[in-house]
Amino acid sequence: MRWARLLKAAAEAEAAAGVLALGALADGIAAGQPRAALLTVRSASAYTEAAAAVLDAMEADGLSREEAAVCLHGLAAGYAQRDREQEVSLVWSGPSSHRVPVRSTDRALLGLIAEARTELILMTYSAQR
Repeated sequence: MRWARLLKAAAEAEAAAGVLALGALADGIAAGQPRAALLTVRSASAYTEAAAAVLDAMEADGLSREEAAVCLHGLAAGYAQRDREQEVSLVWSGPSSHRVPVRSTDRALLGLIAEARTELILMTYSAQR
């Protein structure tokens, strides 16, 4: 598959540096920025390594800048949508604590049940009354 290396590198870049960094890289590629500029968009080494892998994969797959930018923009949009669809909420099931602002397990469960639209999957290592 012609896009295989780029897709793999882009997925790893998103995991390492985040969706905003992937979008910024796509913008830079589309704008025709040179490799050195693309690698210094962000100062974090995780970004630099991820961006280098994406650029190497783009070349190895024989993709034009336009093709790679469109692919990366699409992936970034998909990852952003995924992030908007997920919500993580901390629930405390231990002894009462007023030091940390968390919801109790029973209130969290009631809220989840009330908001569920199609399916609700709950997992626990220990369920008690």
